Amino acid sequence: PPRSTHCISSAASDVYKRQVFINELKASIEKAYAYLEETKQLIIHSIELAEKNDIYGYHKSPQKFVKISLFNPEAIERVAQILASGCIFEHKFDVYEVPFCEQA
Repeated sequence: PPRSTHCISSAASDVYKRQVFINELKASIEKAYAYLEETKQLIIHSIELAEKNDIYGYHKSPQKFVKISLFNPEAIERVAQILASGCIFEHKFDVYEVPFCEQA
């Protein structure tokens, strides 16, 4: 039926849009980091979009988050500064850092 085809194409379109956003975000962060640190080293391991409940309990419904995993934990502070500065997509991201723990 046409209705289910529309749902499938709509879902595929949403997946495509999310992937485009992730790719553009990754490229923008990598470019800003490379410029500031004068390096060509790749720093982003992965980016995931998620809907989670706010850990502070300010919102009753799930909120959208971007989870960014880095190869080098020493880059966390600089990436947080880049995201909070507003230079990525002309948007100041609220940054919530999760402390890095080395595995024994």
